[in-house]
Amino acid sequence: MTKSEKVQDIYDTLTELDKKSNSIQKRMNLKISQSIGRNTEICFYDVTNYYFEIGENDDDIVDEQGEVIQKGLRKKGISKEKRGEPIVQMGLFMDDNGIPISYQVFPGNNTDTTTLRPAMKKTIDNMNFGKVVIVADGGLNSGPNIAHILDGGNGYIVSKSTKKSDKTVTAWILEQDEYNWNDAKTFKVKSQIRKRKIKAEDGSLREITEKLVCFWSKKHYDRERHENEKFIEYLESVIAFPDKLKDKQKKIEKFLKKTEVDKSTGEIVNTATALSLDMDKIREYLDLMGYYTVMTSEIDKSDEEIISKYHGLSRIEDSFRITKSDLEGRPVFVRTPEHINAHFLTCFIALTMIRVIQHKILKYQGKAANSTENWESGLSAERIQTALNEWRADPLPGGYYRMTRPSEDLNLIFNALKVDADIRIPTTSQLWQLKYSCDNSILM
Repeated sequence: MTKSEKVQDIYDTLTELDKKSNSIQKRMNLKISQSIGRNTEICFYDVTNYYFEIGENDDDIVDEQGEVIQKGLRKKGISKEKRGEPIVQMGLFMDDNGIPISYQVFPGNNTDTTTLRPAMKKTIDNMNFGKVVIVADGGLNSGPNIAHILDGGNGYIVSKSTKKSDKTVTAWILEQDEYNWNDAKTFKVKSQIRKRKIKAEDGSLREITEKLVCFWSKKHYDRERHENEKFIEYLESVIAFPDKLKDKQKKIEKFLKKTEVDKSTGEIVNTATALSLDMDKIREYLDLMGYYTVMTSEIDKSDEEIISKYHGLSRIEDSFRITKSDLEGRPVFVRTPEHINAHFLTCFIALTMIRVIQHKILKYQGKAANSTENWESGLSAERIQTALNEWRADPLPGGYYRMTRPSEDLNLIFNALKVDADIRIPTTSQLWQLKYSCDNSILM
């Protein structure tokens, strides 16, 4: 077989994988639910994107009337890695054990907010999980998304930007009387039950009842101050020396007052714009550092439980890091929508296998995969890959093989999977049996 024939076989395989993507995800979910058990009381969702080393967007496919019948997939959009090339968006659902549930690919110019509803309609809404609480960041927070979640009998925990809140909410956040502090005075929290109106996908208005939880932590405050250190220094220098406004930074625009000043004759056509600082906005910006707000339908859950579950989003962020770095998911080197989807399917399968192995390791070690305090992986994805890649079988005469000595990490994996891999000089059939045992035990 020639090299070109081998490459074509790979492309043909990707085409078939794309055709069976949905059924593969459903089958994986069924096996995981039967063997491990899905913990879907909490369901995390987040979106990331992957870049392609190409210069131009994919064209949309249009019909004879000029109507778009299929959007191009690789489009320039808001890159998480601040790159200028076309990207593809990928939304990922993950259960409370950190094990992926499903994924979906979207054009790169789709905003995060527009991905949740179609992703739920294609997967979560059809998986018979019962009630799930969707946990997402502020980029997924919109009226149509909230309405769709509630209409399906589900719940939500989503963040809300403190700095973009209305004046009533901002005043409530900064009012200190009702906060409950921890003993070390490094964390405080308060909440309120409120009613608000949202606009559903069909444009209708509806009133919902939710809990708004606000918390402050010294850890978040110190990090935010550090991340904005240079800008804060610039603000302080401008306050001391207003003439520096003539070289203003773009970020300071929202803190400026613009006043039309008569330059000479009093005629309106001969005016100049005088810039001055809005000290109230600056004070509010600095005062809100370290504060976070979370909105939830789960009004009966404690404030601490809501915050803990929201912080679980770090697990899905770590999953994105694994697919991009450890699994080398980007840049993507295929171009058709079918092959791009198949590429992400292979990454999804590999990520799920890693997470299942990590889950079994935690169970073997007697640790909880969904700890409310913090979460552990048992063994990092990088160490799992290294342990498996270093375990080799060298052929010997007579159809036998010599195995390399398993590393400490590999022995941990075997123990967690309950696989006896102590084979000194195995035959080909014994190696195949060992592979089957490992594959089978992942879902046992």
